[in-house]
Amino acid sequence: MYLISKTRLYLLFTGITVLIVLLTINSYYVFVDLSPEQPLLSKYFAENIVLYAVIALLILAILLWNTAARHKDVLGELDKIVELSRQSPSVLQIQVNKLGLLGKKISEINANLNELNELKSLKISAQAALSEFLLEESSSRLLLTDAEGRILNFSRGLLEYLEVNEKILRGIFIDEFLPDADPSKLINNLRRTKEVTVRSQIMMGRQRLMIGSVWSFYPILNSKSELVYTIGLLKNTPAEKVTEGEQAGISKRTSTEVPDATQQSHIIDRITDYVRTKFERLKSDDNV
Repeated sequence: MYLISKTRLYLLFTGITVLIVLLTINSYYVFVDLSPEQPLLSKYFAENIVLYAVIALLILAILLWNTAARHKDVLGELDKIVELSRQSPSVLQIQVNKLGLLGKKISEINANLNELNELKSLKISAQAALSEFLLEESSSRLLLTDAEGRILNFSRGLLEYLEVNEKILRGIFIDEFLPDADPSKLINNLRRTKEVTVRSQIMMGRQRLMIGSVWSFYPILNSKSELVYTIGLLKNTPAEKVTEGEQAGISKRTSTEVPDATQQSHIIDRITDYVRTKFERLKSDDNV
């Protein structure tokens, strides 16, 4: 199957027609001058050549008309396919089938792309489940936010330390949890650096829990070095605190020893490297 534009087709027909006409005129005069002693015989052969040329031109014109009648604007059909791709797959397949062999090849390409997308979706879902599992089982005080500063998830260790319901934290912005933190400034800094330290009090909804804390935030980048998530690690909580209605459990926690900062940094580095490695593998799969 060959694709050719109408302009090239008409130019090809015009070139062949001109060539046939020129050859016919030249052959006519050659045969007329070939046997001057028998002009009628020479003229007979010359006229036969003209007749054959006219028949050839008629056949060529019929072929051109048939080709033009069966011609389809491929770009127009592809535009329709692009529009229908946003609707029902069955309607899209009907439109693709109208392109014949070309449509069949397009269907094969689409099927391969769908298969690759499904495999990629399965990998992403598995990695999301793995990240969820690691956070739930981690004893470190971690929280996960998106690129806008909204809290998406947190570790079991953080919930146990704060002794709060996860519904209080999930879905809120980081400045609602750490009022001294500026989400936009934090995100912009993480796009340029590997670690940002934030000193802020902890405040959660109606409980008005306010504890001074020190956090380290780390960026999670995708294969294009774009910031997708951030991981916050609670490194230290000073003994002094300000609270509306102090709670005995909270007082007890703030007086306990804080895990070694170096060990916590090592844990968060391992999680960050693991997620970044997964993104790099996705990039290598796309390049295959």
